[in-house]
Amino acid sequence: MGRVLRLACGLMGVVVLFTMAGMAWARRDDSAWMLLRSRGLILVDPNTGLQIPLTRSYSSALWFHAYSDKTGWLYYVGVDGIGLSNWVGGLYRVRLDGENESELIIPNPHIIHVELSHDERWIIYIVKEMVSNQEWHYTLFRARADGRDILQLTDTLANGASFEAMGAPPYFSWDDQWVIFTGGYAGQSESVVVRIRLDGTGLEEVITGASTNTGYLEARNFSWIFLNKGGSIYSYDVNHEPPLVLMNQWNGGQRFLYVGWLPRSKVAMFTSDRAGIGELKILGLRPDGAQVWAVDGGYLYGVNADESWIFIGGIHGIERMRPDGSQRQSLIDGSLGVLNSMLVRDEWVLFEVSRGSSVGTTIYRMHLDGTHLGTVADSPPDGNVRLFTWHSDYDFVICATISTSGSGIFLHRMNLDGSHSKILTEGLYEPHFETWLPPIDRGWTPSHLGIIGAGLIGITIIRPKKWWAKSSELGEGDFTSWH
Repeated sequence: MGRVLRLACGLMGVVVLFTMAGMAWARRDDSAWMLLRSRGLILVDPNTGLQIPLTRSYSSALWFHAYSDKTGWLYYVGVDGIGLSNWVGGLYRVRLDGENESELIIPNPHIIHVELSHDERWIIYIVKEMVSNQEWHYTLFRARADGRDILQLTDTLANGASFEAMGAPPYFSWDDQWVIFTGGYAGQSESVVVRIRLDGTGLEEVITGASTNTGYLEARNFSWIFLNKGGSIYSYDVNHEPPLVLMNQWNGGQRFLYVGWLPRSKVAMFTSDRAGIGELKILGLRPDGAQVWAVDGGYLYGVNADESWIFIGGIHGIERMRPDGSQRQSLIDGSLGVLNSMLVRDEWVLFEVSRGSSVGTTIYRMHLDGTHLGTVADSPPDGNVRLFTWHSDYDFVICATISTSGSGIFLHRMNLDGSHSKILTEGLYEPHFETWLPPIDRGWTPSHLGIIGAGLIGITIIRPKKWWAKSSELGEGDFTSWH
């Protein structure tokens, strides 16, 4: 009887040890987390609502800029102060575990448009400073990803000319050898799209007369620049020697904005400016200038995972078509209300509509073929429900309820059929969704180590002398003593 008891106790200690060790080893949550911007940056677990503050609150401004998968650093600009002359702050980086303070790597509160290189070794950024009343000066810089080795790329060139950056974002070429940005020579009103090497040499024009509203696109081993001038869309292969004009213009009679790229179909999508003049329209163009499709009245789009269908939302409802423009099908007409937003995932389409100021908003779901239409969430009597975000790994959607009675903004999750609603956050100041981030590794916590230590002590206390001993070698009650 004693031998059996000793063996049972020893096995129990081993089970406890390995179970707890396994729990500690499985400390990494395999699901993505939401990065929210309020007065600071906050990570939120969409399963439990657990919040991890990454930064302190900033009184003036906070902008998220980039996240490095290779190094685990998140880059943001934080600013404190009152008035333009009293700002303090700059470019920070912080780890996702929330256990370390943010590190100020470039102390300049006027930094905008930070871009991380594809190999995640370099950053480029623009400094925006006021030089006189209503006049801004933009300067382009380059630095290593840890803030060292800062180099000013624009202003005084080797030939003595003064070349300045404009307010549009700069970008890296696909091979990280060039920086493409919009700038202009001092004293000239015409802006120029140029490229320059990371060491500050080789400045050359890509296109003259570009507006500051430029769009840039990278796809595999080639790069395109898309930009607008007047009512025309231009595209250029920025890696060609010299830069090659692929499409002189697409004259649509109004201003168009670049909104997305279909990598498998090699189609760029543009939508007309909703604040402009003329009918709304969304276009699919190839970089060589060929128009693949055009949808009148469209202003929203979504693409399913395998890029087999494009969903276009607009004043006429929602329709779908193939990326080449074929098999156009109307799925939902405009009778449900005005379409505000739309999200497309593997098998489902979620969309939000407004039904009038006195009725509020409603979120609907439908299958990719338009079937199984159903309501996900209706606005409460004292607020509006908004489609916040949705991740393909989850069977639930994140919604925001904006109270009209002053009780704030609530984020909650629910299944696609509207069931199992659960509040995730409440009381955050104007939460803004930035991006989904990879699983968070919380490390070996003291509780994990304590549990493992307890298991080891238990085995030491109650283990049998010899696990492999024959029954004749063990006497009744022959346990090891306390140490």
